[in-house]
Amino acid sequence: MEAADESGAVWALTTVTELTAEGEALPIVTIEDAPHYGHRGLSLDCSRHFFTADEVKKVIDQMTRVKLNVLHWHLVDDQGWRIECKTLPLLHETTGTYYTQEEIRALSNMPGGHGDHPGNRYAGPHQINDCGISAFELLWRKNGAVPVWRHF
Repeated sequence: MEAADESGAVWALTTVTELTAEGEALPIVTIEDAPHYGHRGLSLDCSRHFFTADEVKKVIDQMTRVKLNVLHWHLVDDQGWRIECKTLPLLHETTGTYYTQEEIRALSNMPGGHGDHPGNRYAGPHQINDCGISAFELLWRKNGAVPVWRHF
């Protein structure tokens, strides 16, 4: 077997595993296998629809099985703040369901199963205007001040 790097070797072994049933021998063949695109990903929007940490782990395991290498994990917008924030706990407590910092760390450090590190799989707030407005509204309500009005 030849591969450009360790990750490629692991992907090659995955391909061989896909081609053989359990207990079968692999015939002598030449297989040329390479991804067509470097970024093969999935978007998981947990800000709007929460998945438990165990469910996210299963998603990552299944992504590995089908050779997807990037998970865009959407965690924050005005409809849900899914990241535990120890300095501003109202951000995550108001949502009700969120990931602790330890859960995020464990999922972020979870190997993709194919020699790659999932360092680029996780995304932060993209609707920053809505996030900021929601955060300010929470802070205003907590302190009993005048609410922030939204201008669209």
